[in-house]
Amino acid sequence: MEKLLNGDYRSSVRNRKLADMFKEVGLVEKYGSGIRRIVQGFKEYGSPVPKFQEISDGFMVTMFNGNGSKATAEVTAEVTAEVARLLPFCSELIDKRQLMTDLGLKHEEHFRRAYLKPALDAGYLEMTVPNKPTSRLQKYRLTALGEQWVATADDPS
Repeated sequence: MEKLLNGDYRSSVRNRKLADMFKEVGLVEKYGSGIRRIVQGFKEYGSPVPKFQEISDGFMVTMFNGNGSKATAEVTAEVTAEVARLLPFCSELIDKRQLMTDLGLKHEEHFRRAYLKPALDAGYLEMTVPNKPTSRLQKYRLTALGEQWVATADDPS
């Protein structure tokens, strides 16, 4: 990571055809310059430089807002129709069975795969017992991001 951030690394292309195509259409200026340009852009804009951390085969980037805290996500991501149907039912603590009943669903695996997991993964819902996802006491509630999405979806303007 240190070498990457200092520019003391050698870029390696994993898919030459794809990289060449990106370069040809102007999406890549030159190989290996992206991280340096990102950091420079943040500095020029007056924003805190992102934090880069190594994770397994790659790295994670955390961006911060102007006061140094993690930037809050804007509610711009599109959600699936299933998640959009689910979220309004989660304004108060609710369990899986009640959600399935409210949505008129009977197949638990389909509900989990198409509704619940995408909403949890996207950060719109959270579990009340996160350390025990299959707990009989498990309930779900909207996160701040989920509340923002519901408010935005309800607002016709």
